[in-house]
Amino acid sequence: MPKSESGGEKKGRASELVFGGLFSFLLGVFIASSYGLATWISLAVFSYWLWSKAVKDRNFHYALIFVLALSLGFFYYHFYLNLKESRENIVLNQKLEFIGVVSSEPKARENSQELIVSLKPPLGGQIKIIVSRFPEFHYGDLLQADHEILPASRPDDLPTVLFPKITLLESDKGFWLKAKLLKLKGNLISRFRELLGQDQSALLSGLTLGSRGDFRKEFRDEMARSGTTHLVALSGYNIAILVLALGKTFGRYLSRRKTFYLTALIILFFVMMTGAEASVVRAAIMGFLILLAKEAGRFYNFHNALLLAAFAMVLVNPLILRYDIGFQLSFLSLLGIVYIAPILKNLMKLEEGKGMGFLNWKESAATTFSAQLAVAPLLIKTFGQFSLTALGANILILGLVPLTMFLGFVLAGLSLISTSLGFLLAKLTSLLLSYEIGVIKIFASLSLPIAGISSGLFIIYYLFLLIFILYFQKPSNDLSEERK
Repeated sequence: MPKSESGGEKKGRASELVFGGLFSFLLGVFIASSYGLATWISLAVFSYWLWSKAVKDRNFHYALIFVLALSLGFFYYHFYLNLKESRENIVLNQKLEFIGVVSSEPKARENSQELIVSLKPPLGGQIKIIVSRFPEFHYGDLLQADHEILPASRPDDLPTVLFPKITLLESDKGFWLKAKLLKLKGNLISRFRELLGQDQSALLSGLTLGSRGDFRKEFRDEMARSGTTHLVALSGYNIAILVLALGKTFGRYLSRRKTFYLTALIILFFVMMTGAEASVVRAAIMGFLILLAKEAGRFYNFHNALLLAAFAMVLVNPLILRYDIGFQLSFLSLLGIVYIAPILKNLMKLEEGKGMGFLNWKESAATTFSAQLAVAPLLIKTFGQFSLTALGANILILGLVPLTMFLGFVLAGLSLISTSLGFLLAKLTSLLLSYEIGVIKIFASLSLPIAGISSGLFIIYYLFLLIFILYFQKPSNDLSEERK
């Protein structure tokens, strides 16, 4: 009689099937959106992987499922583009009058603001409007404009209107809950401005709420030169702090199930309030999966959770896999932390919680260097340069970032209750922010940029990085590896 599989083996095969299916789907979307050398390399890697499954492991039915998933991803990308085009009714390159509602939080620049507007009939679809910095517009504003709509420059971009004559017709025409959350966010940022200096309030608003509207051009450039811009791109830190704080607080008074539902709901509200950027959505999905795993009493698998987060986001908008730099940096940095950092710690003979140095600088160094290794070529290719001194700046700052963000959340809550209480806590928070800003300024002046990278070198780099990981990696599904 054939030997039956144990429960562990069945779970392992199911996990492998989910991982392979999700990966194949995402690869199919990537191939559909890419052309040239990257496509052929992707197909070669996929073919080798299928050969390993079919011939070495004798999993011919798995190989068939993966091929079907790849094909589904490929056709889904084109289906999405056709569906998107069929729903749009936008007259391009012709001056006309149109009406629309601001459908997301406006992005403030130094001398302008960017509005995403959903057009009203007889037109349909979304456009991007660039207008002067003042007067300010808000989510839910109903606007009328008379101007030419220019075509999008890329598939993921929107048709654009540049500095039109614009009239505010009505306000509060958006979803009421999102409007309330964005108003709360605006109130918190205003309190930060009242209690802290300009650069300090801007940095704290970026760390806790992802807002970059108050950044001076000089300070934004200093963060870019020092390699610390990623600090104000909301990440899993925020979700982790939120989940832990809410879980401990609610867990004292409520049942596990009620704590789960309430925490998940607040995470959803936080994502809506912070603009639903790629890093936050990814972290929120993974945070939700952690909560769900604890609630269901099941093991949390990082690899499948990461792919499930990517799958959910790509399913909503497959264009982000190829064109959204925030999405790519978010996932690459997390992959670097999870797969490269343990290897570096092992090579450096670092043990968890032992001998990490002042402010855990060795831990921060390994984590930062791993993330930088994963994203450096993409940063160079996208933005034209990458600073070699970024590692030093991040080592000196990252150890204090979680505490700064925690104090920022507490300060936000206290400032809404009492300005006096907020003032006292702001003094302590100001010390941390002053130190972090000082480090940013010093390393901005010490910047050693690397500029330019060819497509061939870009691909070779990531192939060598993959080989490095496969060679040194020790398979482990320990939950302690979950860092975000």
